Amino acid sequence: MNSRRALTLSFALSLIFACQCGREELPSLEDAGTDSGATDAGTDDAGQVDAGPSHDGGPADAGPPDSGPIDAGLDAGVYDGGGQWSLAMLSPRSKPAATWDDARQRIVLFGGTNVANQELSDTWEWNGSTWTERKVPGPDARTLSVMVYDAARQRVVLFGGRSQSTFLGDTWEWDGNRWSKVASTGPSPRADHAMAYDSARQRVVLHGGYAAGSTIYGDTWEWDGTAWLLRTSTGPGARSGHTLSYDPLRQQTLLFGGSSDQGYHGDTWTWNGTTWSQLMPPGPTPSVRRGHAMTWDSGRGRIVLYGGAENFDANAETWEWDGAAWSLRATTGPGLREDHALVFDPLRARTVLIAGRKSFDLMGETWEWDGSVWTRRIHAGPPDRAGLALAYDEARQRTVMFGGREGPTFSDTWSYDGTQWTQLNSNGAYARYEHAMAYDAARQRIVLFGGLGSVSFFNDTWEWDGTSWKKLSPATVPGYRHAHTMVYDSARARVVMFGGKWGSTYYNDTWEWDGTDWTQRVSAGPPGRYSHGMAYDSVRSRVVVFGGMGAAETPLNDTWEWDGTSWTQVQTVNGPAPRFQHGMAFHPLRQRTVMVGGFVSNTSVNETWEWNGSVWSKQATPSPTGAVSLGMAFDPLRGRLVVYGGFLSGETWEYR
Repeated sequence: MNSRRALTLSFALSLIFACQCGREELPSLEDAGTDSGATDAGTDDAGQVDAGPSHDGGPADAGPPDSGPIDAGLDAGVYDGGGQWSLAMLSPRSKPAATWDDARQRIVLFGGTNVANQELSDTWEWNGSTWTERKVPGPDARTLSVMVYDAARQRVVLFGGRSQSTFLGDTWEWDGNRWSKVASTGPSPRADHAMAYDSARQRVVLHGGYAAGSTIYGDTWEWDGTAWLLRTSTGPGARSGHTLSYDPLRQQTLLFGGSSDQGYHGDTWTWNGTTWSQLMPPGPTPSVRRGHAMTWDSGRGRIVLYGGAENFDANAETWEWDGAAWSLRATTGPGLREDHALVFDPLRARTVLIAGRKSFDLMGETWEWDGSVWTRRIHAGPPDRAGLALAYDEARQRTVMFGGREGPTFSDTWSYDGTQWTQLNSNGAYARYEHAMAYDAARQRIVLFGGLGSVSFFNDTWEWDGTSWKKLSPATVPGYRHAHTMVYDSARARVVMFGGKWGSTYYNDTWEWDGTDWTQRVSAGPPGRYSHGMAYDSVRSRVVVFGGMGAAETPLNDTWEWDGTSWTQVQTVNGPAPRFQHGMAFHPLRQRTVMVGGFVSNTSVNETWEWNGSVWSKQATPSPTGAVSLGMAFDPLRGRLVVYGGFLSGETWEYR
C-alpha cells in the first residue's frame, strides 16, 4: 500500500471513530490554525467543544411515532432495466498506454493504475475536446503496457504489461470498434518496455522491459502484423522505463533513458532496422531519468520529451530532439510528472500530455504543447478528498462542491458542467468537512450548514448564489454537528435537515430552513445517528433516510420517511446491510432513491441499491469502488446522478 493510499484509509477510519472521546478531550477553538488557505477558527459560531449547544436536538433514544411501522414485506430483487454507472471523465491514473489512431483521428488510451493502486481495463478516446469511454470488451486490466499505431494495417497494437504480480506477453489490436487478441507468443511477458512504429519498414519495434524475479530485458523485437521476430539482444542494454519514438525524416527509431540494475540512464540511441548506434549529441542533454514520455511532432519535425524522474525526484522539463541535438524548451507547464502518456495529434498540431503522477498523487489532466507553450485542456478536478458536499444548482445548471478533507481541510468551491470541473471563488465559508448542503429552488441558493473543521465544530448557515458565499444570521440556530444530512422538500419549499453528531450526542432532531430562519419540527422519529443517507423523493413527496451510525457506534439499516409532519419507519425484508458513510440521492427519471457504497462491517462496499417506496432492490450494475464519505447530487439537465470524492478520490462517476 503506498503512502497516499494509506493516508486516505487512515482518514476514513478516523471518521468511523470520530468524536467518541468526551467533550473535554477535544481542543478548543483558540488552538485552531488556518487550513488550506482559509481559517476555521476565530468565529463565534465555530463551537468550543466543552460548551453545550444552545439549541439541542431531542434525545437520541426517541422511539418511532405512534403511527407504527409500515410493513413492506417483499423480497428485494434486482430491478430489470436497472441503472448504469460510468466514469464521467478520464480518471486520474498513472502508466496508461496511449497512441494516435490516424484512421479514426483520435487518441486512444487504455488501462493504467488508479488511485486505489488497481489496474484498469478501460478504453478511452480523445477527439481534441473531450474524453469518451468506449465500453467494449478488451484486454485484461493492466498497467505498464505500451500501444502504437500500425499505419499499414490501420490498427492500434498493444503488447504486454502487468496485472498485480502477473506479467503479460499477449498482443492485442484495436480497429476503432473492438479489441482482438492476435498473438500469445513472441517477446516474453514483461512490463514497462518501449515501443514505436517504423513506418518505412512497416514494423512495430519493441525494446526492453522487466519481469518477475528482477529480470530486466535488453532485447529488440519487431511485429509485422502477423508474428513477432527477435532482431537482436545487443545494443542499449537491459532497461525499463525508457522510451522509443520513430523519426520518419531520418528513418530511425530514437531511444532515450530508462533504468536498470546499473542505475538510471540518460543516453541516446538510434535503431535503423538492423543495428543500434549510441549517439553523443553536442550541448546539453536531458538528465538521467525513467518514466518520461516521447512522441514525434510531425508538424515541426521534432521528437518531444516531457518529464520523468530519478528516484522520486520528478521534473517538469520539455526537451526536443531535432535529429542532431537536444534542446531544453520549457521548465513550466503540466508540472512535475512521471508515468504519463504523450501523443502527437496531427489534426490539431498539438502534443497531448495525459494523466501521470507526481510522487504518490495521480493526475487526470490533459495538456497540449504547441511548440512554444503548454495549455491545460482538461482540468483534473478538485484535489482528492472525503467528507465533501455536493448540490445541483438549477439556476446555474452546475453541480457545486464545497469542502472536504484529505490531510488538509478544504475551503474551496468547484462546479461541474458535465464535461469538466472548474474552481470557483473560494472566498467565503470556512474550511470544513462532513457538512451538509442542499439547493433551495425557491430562492435559487445553495444552503450549507455545520460540519467539522480541523479542531472545531460549526453550526453556521451559509448560502451560495452562484458567485460567492454569504454567511447568514438566523434568529434560531440548530446545535453544532457534523455528518448530518440536508435535502430540499420541493412540495413545501423547505430545506430539511436531520441528525448528525456532536461529541457524544447522536442527534435525531428534524429542522427546516425557510430562507430566513431555522425551525425545529420534531424530536421523535428515527433514533439518533450520523453518517446516514437521506434523499427527497419528489414523486411521493417524502424524505427518505437509511442507515448510518447509531448510538454506541452501532451501524443501522432501518428505513424511515418524513412527509412534512411526522416520521414513519418502513419495515423491509432482504434490504441493504447495516452501513454508514454511504451516498443517497433521488433519481426522478427512474423514480427511485439510489444508494451507493458505504462501510459495511468497516469494509467499503461497491453496491448500488434502489428504493421505490416499498422495496429495496440491489442493482446488478458494477458500482464505483471505494464509494465512502462521498458527495452525490442529481443533474436534471443531463439526467444523471453525479458522484465525487471519498475513496473514489479524483474520480467523477455518473449513474443513469
